[in-house]
Amino acid sequence: MKNALALLEPLKEQFPDISWADLIQLSSATAVEVCGGPLIDMQYGRVDAADDSAVPPDGRLPSAGAPYQKVSWQVNDNIVDRYI
Repeated sequence: MKNALALLEPLKEQFPDISWADLIQLSSATAVEVCGGPLIDMQYGRVDAADDSAVPPDGRLPSAGAPYQKVSWQVNDNIVDRYI
């Protein structure tokens, strides 16, 4: 992620009004399209957190919010978990 952010930093400096979240989604959708994938519709307007109090600790993702159901199955000797 650090390498990707380093590549996006000049764009963020050139266009400071776009949030990091929108810039990352835009770059992801553009990469998919350039590689021959489908055009992905974008919805802009995300706002970056004002300070670190809203940011989860390193290596942790924020809660998705919904009560997802865990489904497990066995493939050979491995247990595969998926949340649906």
